[in-house]
Amino acid sequence: RKLKALGGVLPLFDSSVVPVAKKLKTSRDRADLAWWCSLQYDAGSVEQLKCLEMSHANATEASEEAETSKDSEGEKVALERAKRVDVARAGLSDKILVDEVLRRNQSMSRTVKVLYKLIIDKVHKRAQSEENYRPENLVQALLIEGSLAAAVA
Repeated sequence: RKLKALGGVLPLFDSSVVPVAKKLKTSRDRADLAWWCSLQYDAGSVEQLKCLEMSHANATEASEEAETSKDSEGEKVALERAKRVDVARAGLSDKILVDEVLRRNQSMSRTVKVLYKLIIDKVHKRAQSEENYRPENLVQALLIEGSLAAAVA
């Protein structure tokens, strides 16, 4: 936090998070570490997505381990963690994909790029607020916001 407050750049996921995560003994601890690290990186960044992917893989593993342990409360907590991480990961992954598609279209005018960015930000916020995010929701929201923007223009 201090580093970010001073305008510094956080170290890369591969060189800072992965080595520490490998030292942790349980998948639950690795999932929690990766989740916490994802909150430290800039929102919407590729580094944040890498953390969420690691967290998701470990949260899923922890959920499976809890299921075999027959601890119903632990299983419930582990399943909720896996769901929470999956929703965040899926939403960010889709947003980064849409951003990349738009970046590849460099021939667009500046006005269109600004309009697209506005639409993407609205859609991403809407997708984050949904409890059961699905990629279909992103597509639907993109169509709705795009149509509204075209109608207003």
